[in-house]
Amino acid sequence: MAVGTGALGPFPAALHDFPYAPQPAAPGPHGAPAGGVPPAADLVLGAAAGCMACVLTNPLEVVKTRLQLQGELRAPGTYPRPYRGVLRAVGAVCRNDGLRGLQKGLAAGLLYQGLMNGVRFYCYSCALDAGWTGWPGGTVVAGAVAGAVGAFVGSPAYLVKTHLQAQTLSAVAVGHQHNHESISDAFGSIYRQHGVAGLWRGVSGAVPRVAVGSAVQLATFASAKDWVCQHQWFGDGSWAAVLAGGMVSGVAVAVTMTPFDVVSTRLYNQPVEADGTGKLYRGFLDCFAQISSKEGLLGLYKGIGAVYLRLGPHTVLSLFFWDELRRMVRPQPPPGPDPARQDLRAALGAWRWALEPLHVLLLTAVLALVGSRVAALVVLEFSLRAVSILLSLSKGAHSIQLLLLCQFSLGCGLSCGLSFLLEGAPHGTCNLLLAAGLAGLLAVHALRLALHTCTLYELHSRAQYCGVCMLLLTSGHGVPRLLRRALLVAFVVADLAAIALINRDFLSAAEAVRFWTPLTICYTLLVVYMQEEQRSSTGRQSAYQTVLVRMGGLFILLLTVGRWTDILHIFLSLLGELWCLLHTGVLLEACRLQDFAQQHRATSRSS
Repeated sequence: MAVGTGALGPFPAALHDFPYAPQPAAPGPHGAPAGGVPPAADLVLGAAAGCMACVLTNPLEVVKTRLQLQGELRAPGTYPRPYRGVLRAVGAVCRNDGLRGLQKGLAAGLLYQGLMNGVRFYCYSCALDAGWTGWPGGTVVAGAVAGAVGAFVGSPAYLVKTHLQAQTLSAVAVGHQHNHESISDAFGSIYRQHGVAGLWRGVSGAVPRVAVGSAVQLATFASAKDWVCQHQWFGDGSWAAVLAGGMVSGVAVAVTMTPFDVVSTRLYNQPVEADGTGKLYRGFLDCFAQISSKEGLLGLYKGIGAVYLRLGPHTVLSLFFWDELRRMVRPQPPPGPDPARQDLRAALGAWRWALEPLHVLLLTAVLALVGSRVAALVVLEFSLRAVSILLSLSKGAHSIQLLLLCQFSLGCGLSCGLSFLLEGAPHGTCNLLLAAGLAGLLAVHALRLALHTCTLYELHSRAQYCGVCMLLLTSGHGVPRLLRRALLVAFVVADLAAIALINRDFLSAAEAVRFWTPLTICYTLLVVYMQEEQRSSTGRQSAYQTVLVRMGGLFILLLTVGRWTDILHIFLSLLGELWCLLHTGVLLEACRLQDFAQQHRATSRSS
């Protein structure tokens, strides 16, 4: 289960039995990493995959935390039980905290997910490249050690997550209530009262929990999946077989890890003295002994139902997201002089339209969490880079690529523009809902047109059967130009709104010149560097590197003028950019092949 939730995450070794997993390769020449992806990339990909899965499984983590804190150090039957079982607990959370209560602590969970899973995947990838996983028992040991290191690094975020998820109305409150107002307030108050050491309070329970859970999962997942396939419950290599194997393996993981999970939650949430020592427990062993003596052995298994129910889906979601992101950044071999288009056409024809609603929901969630301050910077940064690209490179395929790469920046731009234009306006919420409804209607019609084009255009345009396809055949060349003009208007409005928001939120009038001048110079140099990198690299790898450089630049900028929440929003923006790149991967590959074909024809004519 991986966690922003305190659960475990899958490792590359578990992907050997995954239907779409990349097969591990021996290290290439000149120190090339195994599998074609360096450990540093696995750090980012592991963090992104875990965070995407965390968004969907965080409600069960909230329920698990409440169940584990219920009746703390009290004998069974001597305390009220506002949370009875997983389903009733979900209903209780919704009644008392609203639907948003199911996502309490999500920001801290995402931060923990990124830190813990990123470090863990990085450490495991290093062990994989070094060949340590090939030793007897090396996979389990490497997974346990990597999990322990990741848990230690992410412990402060897990501490805050536990505090926030335990907070609720006094009538149904369980455990100690720390009453933090936000994630930044929680970090600030803990640091002011107990210093840096206070942020790592409870780490003695987190490290053994993740280490034990990682080792058990790696030891049981593959054999559980094989057992499911041998009984012919599902087809070998199907998603259902992987999910069923994850649920079967989840029994062993839940049974072995839940006692450590309960102890860890109690250590993180307990009240503390002024010197930082706990008021209820002195440490891991003392907590374990007190729960066993006062609540019985079953007290160590509180919340096991929620732990088990989220384990299988979370494992499969993490595997899926990690594998898809890994495919995106794996270097692609250069095409030949006359590249075959059959694979590309098959990929376009097999476009996963069922994932469109998931793409919209996740992108909407990320844009809703990213504040207007960071969204304004993302918009201005992309606009500067787009102008530089259009001025320094030939138009055509490159401008088409900009249409594909601007998805997240366009979302930030629309968010900034609408919030600025509707600020203080009457019925502002209704206007936003109307805009969202119109955008949804446009998206539905665009999706319907895309489905029709991908399935019937080739046949209809030849037989002159369909008016839609005939119109695309005769005037389809004007669609990109129309999109460019629409995006130009949208980004002009967004840039004006972003400048106004930045001057209002970040700067006084006297500081504006000192802020914008070095920012413009630095980003101009950054754009020149990225253009040189793009000329020497191809495909989705260059797009991935560009996103890392862009978000890294904004991260450094906000370290000097931003707040803690801005840093978190930059991390969420990185996830949004990666998700959009994943969604447009096939189309970016088509643009790359088109560019190569044009360059080859131009070279042939000149020779």
